[in-house]
Amino acid sequence: MAELAKENSGTTFLKLEAEAVPEVSEKYEISSVPTFLFFKAGEKVDRLDGAHAAELTKKVQRLAVNGSPAGAAEVPDLNERLKKLINAAPCMLFMKGSPQEPRCGFSRQIVGLLKEHNIQFSSFDILSDEEVRQGLKTFSNWPTFPQLYVNGDLVGGLDIVKELAESGELENTCPKAVSLEQRLKTVINQSPVMLFMKGNKEAARCGFSRQILMILNGSGVDYDTFDILQDEEVRQGLKTYSNWPTYPQLYVKGELIGGLDIVKELKESGELVSIFVPCPYPEQLLVNSINRHQYLGKWFFKAAVSHREADISKFKMFDNVVFTMEDTANTTLVLTGNMRIGDACIKQNWTYHIQPGRDDLLLQGRSQRRNLLWNGTWANCRDCIIIQEVEPPLKQTDSEDSLNRFMLYRKRSSKSSSANSMSN
Repeated sequence: MAELAKENSGTTFLKLEAEAVPEVSEKYEISSVPTFLFFKAGEKVDRLDGAHAAELTKKVQRLAVNGSPAGAAEVPDLNERLKKLINAAPCMLFMKGSPQEPRCGFSRQIVGLLKEHNIQFSSFDILSDEEVRQGLKTFSNWPTFPQLYVNGDLVGGLDIVKELAESGELENTCPKAVSLEQRLKTVINQSPVMLFMKGNKEAARCGFSRQILMILNGSGVDYDTFDILQDEEVRQGLKTYSNWPTYPQLYVKGELIGGLDIVKELKESGELVSIFVPCPYPEQLLVNSINRHQYLGKWFFKAAVSHREADISKFKMFDNVVFTMEDTANTTLVLTGNMRIGDACIKQNWTYHIQPGRDDLLLQGRSQRRNLLWNGTWANCRDCIIIQEVEPPLKQTDSEDSLNRFMLYRKRSSKSSSANSMSN
């Protein structure tokens, strides 16, 4: 490109880092680098995607010879052109040469300072455009180069940048470059569910990516994709960052789930949807720290669930169940239940004790049973409380508890009660 600039002195060459100017990349649909855009009289007239030296030379020469396209506007005045150039990136350096090949000592020094302080910047080679070189001196009332601009405002030359660096103000004046690690963190968190693949949703570019797309589409989850074929830095960096050498890679809320095989296993086990939309973790009410008085009064039984039908079968015979919670002592709660079956009413009392060091209630006469309290919001009921009753296995050889059921109570009138089974 430097040679082309020398051979076509009447053409302005401007190099921008795509990541430094995302608004420009989005406007002109830059999806890969390098991409060359050709402008005449302020209008985009052509483009070239990819590094094709011969084709690039042809396009530059053809546009230089043919002049403006039919109907193009007149060349904008120099000041308008200079305004566009100094605003082409948040941090613009006008220098002799390029950051890779500075062509004077001052330009070399300022590039070194910006890189040393991790400043993200784009540059313009003033040796490639005499009109810009001379015009900028007058436009900004600054007779020498290099010149550094931030958000369209002149910061100054080498001496000013040196002073800013020495005082520690340079990082606050200029935008810092984003590290690869920070960039990877940003991109894997740009959507709750992110798939890094070859291709995109509309056109997968390998069989593994195509298969994982089918699974995600079948799950009904919303997700975004990132085409690793368009960004080699992300493609290689993510392998190290996540310690996962292959693609596709699926992330949920910034955490790596895995590749195609893992996603297949999760789908087959029925766990995939729960990873995308996890159930809220219930809030346990620790009996030693709650305000017991707020739980006194009448409670209406709403439902009971268990993985065993036998644990809840007795609740199905009741037409209505009302419990009254009373505080008979500082560490004792008495629950009185009135259970109606047709015209008959059965009354029963349960005495619970609160003991230091325990987070559950101790039921008198059932020392082996744990009685845990849970916030009713777990069941989407603000006025409810959930009591979990758990008893250990009857035999050491048993693989599950002899009792594990949840009972939902509501602290206001309820017209009906129900009991439901919960399957494994």
